[in-house]
Amino acid sequence: MTKENNKSDSLESGELKEKHISSGSNESGKYDSSKVKEKLVSSRPNESGKSQQKKNDGISKGSKKEGSKKKDKKRIRLEKQEIMKLLMTLQNTDYVRPDDLPDMGLYMDQVTTFMNEHLKSSKRFEDDKILTKTMINNYTKNDLLPPPEKKKYSKEHMLLLLYIYYLKNFLSISDIRKIIDPLMEDYFHSEKNGLNLSDLYNMVVENEEKNVSSQVNDIIKKLKISMDSFEDIEDEEDRKILTDFMFICMLSFDVYLKKRIIENIIDGTLGDKKKD
Repeated sequence: MTKENNKSDSLESGELKEKHISSGSNESGKYDSSKVKEKLVSSRPNESGKSQQKKNDGISKGSKKEGSKKKDKKRIRLEKQEIMKLLMTLQNTDYVRPDDLPDMGLYMDQVTTFMNEHLKSSKRFEDDKILTKTMINNYTKNDLLPPPEKKKYSKEHMLLLLYIYYLKNFLSISDIRKIIDPLMEDYFHSEKNGLNLSDLYNMVVENEEKNVSSQVNDIIKKLKISMDSFEDIEDEEDRKILTDFMFICMLSFDVYLKKRIIENIIDGTLGDKKKD
């Protein structure tokens, strides 16, 4: 019994010692402030660690912002480059001005030389032909162009050839004939309503020039939409392929709609309901 009591006493005294130490008291039971300070310091959150974490978070956010800014700058730079290419392409598009047309009659060789010289910027490939003798003969056979007078083509012939050149890019020969027939009948070498073919051509050119800025703005708008659609794609080549595809689709849809309107005007069905 005595041994067991002694053992129990020793265990209790050991537990008490631990309690004293953990509570800040020394073995004698007196309060030891140094122990408390040590414990407080050890249990206090690491302020330098917190500030370092905040600093790291700030750097991380700053890096993201910097990366985003660089990405935006690159996108804006690419957008400007594409717009400049577009504007240069449009500026390089030639058309024959009314004052450029000769008043005297030209032989067929002179006609083809004139057209190929004045419209050369519209060629897609270097060996493309703007106008050939065969083309002129075919236009005459298909009643798109009146025959020459003593083998010479007048200013009115040249004007009709210009209309044919532009229209054949998206209309059939039969559609072009329907458009040109009234012009040949009423305005070729004659006047109606105080107008002749030269007057009509001048009016067409003037109205096109007035409309250029709105057309350019619309094309630039479509380009921006196309570029913005794929701005999150990192791979530059993939982004370019998809952007070009979207831009082509948007331009093509615009052409498609306008072509349909033109065909409806020619057929006299503009505004008619589509039959089921």
